[in-house]
Amino acid sequence: MNEDNHRACRTTGRTFPFSRPDCQPLRSCSQRCPDPGEDENEAIILRFSCTPASVPASRRHTRELMSSWQIIPPVTDTVVLVVSELVTNAVKHSGGRLLPYRDDQPRYFDLGMYLRTKHVRVEVHDDEDRLPVHVEAHEYAEGGRGMDIIRFCARRWGARGLCTGGKVVWCDVSLADSSHGASAP
Repeated sequence: MNEDNHRACRTTGRTFPFSRPDCQPLRSCSQRCPDPGEDENEAIILRFSCTPASVPASRRHTRELMSSWQIIPPVTDTVVLVVSELVTNAVKHSGGRLLPYRDDQPRYFDLGMYLRTKHVRVEVHDDEDRLPVHVEAHEYAEGGRGMDIIRFCARRWGARGLCTGGKVVWCDVSLADSSHGASAP
């Protein structure tokens, strides 16, 4: 693995194969609060460079993580799909270009996945301050359906700005494969 492209951070539970014991929290100001009555069983945060190559890498890591958590294949496929959509948006809209640099500095986004009692939470943190907006995609348009996919696949979803700049977009995918269609909080 190329350490310049991503790093992993074990936050709870057992160590995921890509974890590093010396990893510190990536953003102390953006600590999530678990939903009332929800226990966080396992968690991992992965850091990727803002490049198109990070999209398939994030899907691969997600599939491996879901396997290590023994998540059933239909739920795994849904989590991989929402990760792909959220990561693609982070890469595409992070600064409005596909270059991994801003002001000659490498640019990164963080992908967090959290196993809860009833769902898997997926969070993507990036440096772009603009929150996602729904766009009406033309029938033959190649893009513009990402948030519709998230709404269909997730139990809940949302986005918020961070005090350190940037934003986090998150969604919860139910561990019961029958729950589709989400609402923003």
